[in-house]
Amino acid sequence: MKILLLEDNSTDADLTIIGLSQLIPDISIEHAVTLRQARSLLTANHSFDIAVLDVNLPDGNGLEILIEIRQQDLNFPVIMLTGSGDEETAVTALKSGAEDYIVKRDDYVSNLPESINQAITNFKENAFNKSEVIQVLYIEHHAADIDFTIRHLAQYAPYIHIDPVTTVDEALIKLNSENFKKYKLVLMDYRLPGMDALELIKTIRQKVKLKIPIILVTGQGNEELAVQALKLGANDYLTKSENYLFKLPSVIVNCYQHYELKKRHLAQVESESKYRLLADNSGDIIFTLDMDLNYTYISPAVKTMRGFTPEEAITHKIKEVLTPASYLKVTKLIGTIQSEKSLITGQECLINAVELEMYKKDKSTIWTEVKTSLIFDENKNAVGILGVTRDISERKAISDKLIQLSRAVEQSPTLVEITDIKGNIEYINPKFTETTGYSFKEVVGKNPRFLKSGYTTDKEYKNLWNTITSGGEWRGEFHNKRKDGTLYWEEALISSIKNSEGEITHYLALKSDITEKKKILNELIVAKEKAEESDRLKSAFLANMSHEIRTPMNGILGFSALLSEPELGKEEQQEYIKLIQVSGARMLNLISEIIDISKIESGMMEISLQEVNINEGMDFVFNLLKLDAKEKSIDITHNSNSFPDLYLITDSEKLYAVLTNLVKNAIKYTDKGSIEFGYNIKNSTVEFFVKDTGIGIPLDRQSAIFERFIQVDIANIAARHGAGLGLAIAKAFVKLLDGDIWLESQEGMGTTFYFTLPFNTKNKEPSLQTNTIKKIGKENATHINSKLKILITDDDTISRKLISKSVNEFAREIIEAKNGLEAVEKFKENSYFDLILMDVQMPIMNGYDAITEIRKLDKNIIIITQSAFGLTGDREKAISAGSNDYITKPIDKNELVLLLNKYFNPSKVN
Repeated sequence: MKILLLEDNSTDADLTIIGLSQLIPDISIEHAVTLRQARSLLTANHSFDIAVLDVNLPDGNGLEILIEIRQQDLNFPVIMLTGSGDEETAVTALKSGAEDYIVKRDDYVSNLPESINQAITNFKENAFNKSEVIQVLYIEHHAADIDFTIRHLAQYAPYIHIDPVTTVDEALIKLNSENFKKYKLVLMDYRLPGMDALELIKTIRQKVKLKIPIILVTGQGNEELAVQALKLGANDYLTKSENYLFKLPSVIVNCYQHYELKKRHLAQVESESKYRLLADNSGDIIFTLDMDLNYTYISPAVKTMRGFTPEEAITHKIKEVLTPASYLKVTKLIGTIQSEKSLITGQECLINAVELEMYKKDKSTIWTEVKTSLIFDENKNAVGILGVTRDISERKAISDKLIQLSRAVEQSPTLVEITDIKGNIEYINPKFTETTGYSFKEVVGKNPRFLKSGYTTDKEYKNLWNTITSGGEWRGEFHNKRKDGTLYWEEALISSIKNSEGEITHYLALKSDITEKKKILNELIVAKEKAEESDRLKSAFLANMSHEIRTPMNGILGFSALLSEPELGKEEQQEYIKLIQVSGARMLNLISEIIDISKIESGMMEISLQEVNINEGMDFVFNLLKLDAKEKSIDITHNSNSFPDLYLITDSEKLYAVLTNLVKNAIKYTDKGSIEFGYNIKNSTVEFFVKDTGIGIPLDRQSAIFERFIQVDIANIAARHGAGLGLAIAKAFVKLLDGDIWLESQEGMGTTFYFTLPFNTKNKEPSLQTNTIKKIGKENATHINSKLKILITDDDTISRKLISKSVNEFAREIIEAKNGLEAVEKFKENSYFDLILMDVQMPIMNGYDAITEIRKLDKNIIIITQSAFGLTGDREKAISAGSNDYITKPIDKNELVLLLNKYFNPSKVN
């Protein structure tokens, strides 16, 4: 708040400044000691919130500054300070336009903030609630009278400002000038040089035609003169008696106010006549209400709008006019206003443009817009309400429709974008912001090219513009960029908006975010391509599988038939037998691969961790496959002897399977040269490698080589035998063992496969046991301590016969059973058995249940389970059921002999 303080007493000034600074926050006070300083401050800055002016000052009266503030129409209130409770001074201050006056008593500073706030409030509400300065043209040829009059009025009525002239000619010049309107009253002496007062009054009224009040002053108490003056147009008459100057202010004020009142009355009558004419001919309903909301007037337009005559409508209550919802709205509005007294007493606008639904005479309704204002009396008290009612039914219907459309656009799940004819954005809906990240402020006035990602070509944009500028619709897709830099797809329909003349004024773009749709579509395309590739691979696989199965079966069946020919030589017989064994081994390997890949894909493949001597495993693979390499004249080496014995915690079966598969694969695809395999220790891993000088793998096939059913030469599957499952199984096994597998290859130059395993144990001292894998031949049979009584249980006749032949040389008696139940019964019927060979999958009672029943009878009998399943976990399941050991079909005689030695001649396996 900014205050102008005019105070010459330093003590009073300090008290006022300190007190106000403590009581009013954010206050700024400009202090003047003299009238001159105050005028300087007002000239420099008119933006005061209030002026606090002392009356008595060294160079004059503070009322002079008050009058100057009002004459200059400075828009802030004034409070006068006085040292004494002089009633005449107070009245003079208020008449001169002050909002308040304060007597400088002991506690006046503490009350000053409240007075300031009230003065500001009253000033704003009343706009100009103060006495107007009365500008008087004074015609007097005696200089002394002029001087006395000016001095007297300056002291006792400063709100009356005297502009003196000494001649009639000067007076007429001023009254005929453009500034004559500033004069509110003419004060003239009766005796004037050149023209008496009566003649001047006549001239002013009849020639100059001015209606402003005229007061005649004369030194003679001549009643006839007074009557003549009044007849000619004077408003009042004053005799220069002893105290006439003290009477003069009230005479001037009364004369002026009477004239103003009369003028306002005439203006009001004229205005009311005009407003009545306007109301009677207006298409809107003009009405007035008293403060109890009863109609006091209603214009004839009510007949057209609602079907009632004015006489009928004026009797209605507001509740009868409005629908319940609209009546509730009005009562709430009025209740709110009535709770704010300042609104009722200080504001002209009561309700501004409220939409209300009204009843018509035929009980239908119309929508109207009602505006009301308060009617005040001369004391600024609200005495009634003036209102205007306009029919907006049609506009309301259109507005409601527009609101519906607007909400539909604002809430649309589709991006809506409107541009001018140059393509600059004028509107976007919230979905645009949600999708792109750009707010309305960021994009308005910009061309949508800031969304470009570079996907859409210039040619496509040119086609777009050619289409929409010709009035057509363009449909297409954009791959655009969001504010955060991410890309998204949108499907767009862009068309032109035309005015009533058919001219294009804007362009409308409706867009949908199809990123997820595109993603799903692309996934479907990839899935389709993958399915087609899978079908192609499956077809190739089935053809290859047919080849892989029929080829060894042809060897087995064909050479088996040749064995039955008479006169077959022993050398040919041994050759045929060897070929039958090779074909069988090939068939068994194929079956094993199919079982492994099935378990991998179903998630049933498990790992069995144990401590494994890696060097022994390398030696085993080398010894197992060196003959296969020799048959193709390929040099094969391994580096296990370059390192101390290395032990890892891993699954030995899967490790050997991976190494064997990779070395076999190298042999298969190498026609000449060499193969080297081994391992290196790198940081926390053991890196195995298998390097060959074979045909190599084309670059475009390397990424797919570990997929199932894939062979490098799949287009020529007759070239190399195999089902295309080995590398897929190898990759799965390595992953199960927490390793990685990869390759490096150059077509025609060879391939190197790498795989890693965690280096998770410390090196041990070299083991005295050099090979855990033993091959035992017939010579081991003689080391069985004694002939065995054996129970062979298998539901397959051929399998029983083959097992019988395999163990016949170790047996003193062989008894056969076709299922588990029969095995239990024969175990009960016969005397002591040495060995039971138990199949797993049999009718009536399976092998596991049979073992359980036999164990109830004998805890020590040696039971070896044989199974054609060969699945991970079968061995553990058999042991859990009570079996001593486990062997898979087809039974390898060497492995069987090893087991017999283990249980019946333990010294042979130590």
